[in-house]
Amino acid sequence: MNISLIFKGYFNGGLDIVNVPYNRPYNNATVMLMVKNDREVSYGSGMFVSPRVIITAAHLFLKHGETTIRKDHMVNGLRAVLGHNTPMNGWNLTSGEALKLNESNIHVWNERDFSVRTPQGDYRVQFYNDLAVVTLPKPMQLISPDKKAEFNELATDEEIDKIKDGDSIRYIGYPTNAKKGDQNVLTKDIERGRLYEVQGKVYGYTDPETGKPYYKSKKTGETNPYYPLARFLSSGLQGMSGSGVLNANNKVVGVFQSVRDSRYGGGPKQGQVIPDSPHEDAPWKALSGMFFTKEQRDWIRSIIEQNKVTGFYQDSKTGKKYYFGVDQHMVRSTTKIIDGHNYSFDEAGVATDLGEVKRGNVYIKYVLDTGEEFINTRKLIDNKEVGTQFNYNVDTDETFKSGHSIQVKQI
Repeated sequence: MNISLIFKGYFNGGLDIVNVPYNRPYNNATVMLMVKNDREVSYGSGMFVSPRVIITAAHLFLKHGETTIRKDHMVNGLRAVLGHNTPMNGWNLTSGEALKLNESNIHVWNERDFSVRTPQGDYRVQFYNDLAVVTLPKPMQLISPDKKAEFNELATDEEIDKIKDGDSIRYIGYPTNAKKGDQNVLTKDIERGRLYEVQGKVYGYTDPETGKPYYKSKKTGETNPYYPLARFLSSGLQGMSGSGVLNANNKVVGVFQSVRDSRYGGGPKQGQVIPDSPHEDAPWKALSGMFFTKEQRDWIRSIIEQNKVTGFYQDSKTGKKYYFGVDQHMVRSTTKIIDGHNYSFDEAGVATDLGEVKRGNVYIKYVLDTGEEFINTRKLIDNKEVGTQFNYNVDTDETFKSGHSIQVKQI
């Protein structure tokens, strides 16, 4: 079995890596993307931005080189695992629900330019193209263990365009194992299979002179080959690649991509632990992620639109019906009139048809004290559900200001 090298880096002893419950808003939009067979084990993370669309990192599926190739084991054995939050038994799942996918579910941004040749002649990942989307054949709410999960909204253009250094971000995913004392830094165990959140700050994304992202290299004046990448002053491990990056409003603004070692890799301090902020060397161990460009956002939105889930959805396996609003969120714990029928929805979103809604009108007529009809009919309530309460106040009825002595009768 081939298991690739482990990459990891820690700030503040890894105390910012916190195990979080799955069944909480924003956390339950996280998904593990995993392949395990007799020869290989690979896994990473992702985040739902609609019921059937996951954003993640392309390097989970692609191998860089002179010719970019797809990793056969990842694209032909992929599973989306929702709700896992227990230690794995080796590489075996111990909780959650898994859905098997195939290569047609994987969509890669600018796959042709995923690899880039360096001046030294070797190849590396062109990280600003390190973006992929995975689509599901059914809504994620129906796959999650308690059927209560929801996706996280993709941030607006305005929200992403105004990101700057120092902004708070967080990412949620599934890191690999790490033992207390790792790299002479880690202060606690990290368990593969548990869901972890990391909070950090944006660093090295905006030009201090302009306040805008580094579109151009300060050295050459050419378009910066690393835009729209940013560094995060926070911890991370392999397995969190592809995790959704959330802003302070819990909107998805990008993906987590790569980590650096917590120790110096060369020079007189080789092997020593790199100090945390505010030490000037702290950025050397900063982690990397990307914020979506306008073109990438439009690409993601187009896939969301193609896989849109609105209106009634019936689970072919259970026969149960659910209802998705125009915002694609599942309707839960309420009653709603749809197409002339009254439906109740439980906390898992299961719809129960309570029957056709009977509707009617309320008319009144005005009669003089002499018995003569003053106004024969006036519609007071129009096409309302039978049984609906309404208020009528004689004191505010303008008709009584006519000077006549009038009685009101409901007809």
